[in-house]
Amino acid sequence: MPPIIKKAVLPARQFALNQKRAVMVAAMENNKLLKFIIYWLPVILCAGLISYLSSIPGDDVPELFENQDIILHIIEYAVLAFFVNRAVIAYFNLSYTQRFLWIFIFCLFYAILDEWHQSFVLGREPALIDVVNDSIGVFLTNLFYK
Repeated sequence: MPPIIKKAVLPARQFALNQKRAVMVAAMENNKLLKFIIYWLPVILCAGLISYLSSIPGDDVPELFENQDIILHIIEYAVLAFFVNRAVIAYFNLSYTQRFLWIFIFCLFYAILDEWHQSFVLGREPALIDVVNDSIGVFLTNLFYK
């Protein structure tokens, strides 16, 4: 294919891809169930995974590396905050500051609830430092998620 034709074909392909994306976005806006699945299901699954991991009895928690408790708490709540940010942006028209505060409060509440849940698990106990580490993960995600 001559170079001039290649240059003409590439923008046409890009235009077609952009049109497909626009149609998909419009279809998603009209399909509330699909939008819910795309944005809120990851939040629910992440919260469920956190709850499941908190249900593991203390003696059954493997020691993988030093300070794993701190690092894993930060990571799991950073991921939760990431998914909540995606969902909140898709559903609500909030400023960055409003979103930051609402998501921080929501995830902090879930962290406290999770620690309370651990008080019922054999070999586990609630710890304020875990809530602090969870808050660090949420704070960092909120800080960088624009």
